Amino acid sequence: MTTTEPAVVHEAEAYYQGTGDAHRMLAAFRATALYVCRELDPPAVPTIEVPSAGRWLQVFTTTARLTSVVGAEHTYMRLLGSEVLDLLLPLLPEGLGVIMDPHTSHMITWPPVPPIVNAWVLQLPGIRT
Repeated sequence: MTTTEPAVVHEAEAYYQGTGDAHRMLAAFRATALYVCRELDPPAVPTIEVPSAGRWLQVFTTTARLTSVVGAEHTYMRLLGSEVLDLLLPLLPEGLGVIMDPHTSHMITWPPVPPIVNAWVLQLPGIRT
């Protein structure tokens, strides 16, 4: 780990070492710029199915981590963690959890339970929720 890592990485590592705090980790996640895969034609946000654990949206703290997992051919968007939780997830199928930086020692999973994931539903004209 380098000192240029986002605060959420440091918070996750502290949490796993037993010195962190889940509330600080969530606050850091919400404030961090994250990278999310997207498909352009047709527009979509890919998710993964984990046997016995449901569907997950993968988010990444760096483009290098994104490409190491999903490959360089994917396009991506950059969103704050708060935008992922509060704006993007409510537009996607219900029941998605969020996994940050899969396959790393600081991986975080936010299961699909309020108040973290799908805490509220964004109401947009013409979109049923």
